[in-house]
Parts: sequence; structure tokens; C-alpha cells
Amino acid sequence: MTLNNERLRRCAVRSAGESNVSNRMRRRWRTFRHDESGATTVEFVVVAAMVVGLAVAVTAAIATGAQTGADRIAKCMEIQGKLIQKDISYEKQLKRMQKRCAKI
Repeated sequence: MTLNNERLRRCAVRSAGESNVSNRMRRRWRTFRHDESGATTVEFVVVAAMVVGLAVAVTAAIATGAQTGADRIAKCMEIQGKLIQKDISYEKQLKRMQKRCAKI
């Protein structure tokens, strides 16, 4: 009889331990499912990526516009340099430069 009682006691202890582990796992799973801190991190990463992408796009647009403006100024200065070398009155040179630079 003592052997059977010992077996029953071991089974009861094992079952109680398994149920405790099972309950702890359920609680942890439930906590994990309802925890939104990971979702917040993912949202932050997505928003940060969008901000970086927008910054790159804006920088590219500004750089293109600045390069175009610089090219126009360089072309106008080149025209002015060629016109100034001729023997023409200053007023006529200025009018020619303004006309040619306005077309650029």
C-alpha cells in the first residue's frame, strides 16, 4: 500500500507542477498578446523611414533646382563676358545682356 500511495503522491505533485507551468505559460502568452510596446516600436521605425525618405526627396528636388539656377547664371555670365569685349556703349551692352539672359 505504501508503494501505491507514493506513486499517487508523485502523480499528484507532477500534475500540480504541470498545471502551474501551464497556467504560467497561459498568463505569459496573454500578457504577450496584449502588450503593445513592440507595435509602438514598429510604428516608430516606419514613421522614421518615411521621414528619411521625404528628406531625401526634398533634398534631391532642391539640389536639382539649385543646379539649374547655377547653370543659368553661368550661361548669362558667359554671354556678358563675350558682349563686354566689343566696343559698344554700356547702355547697349546692358540691353543686349538683359535680352539674352532673359531667354535663358
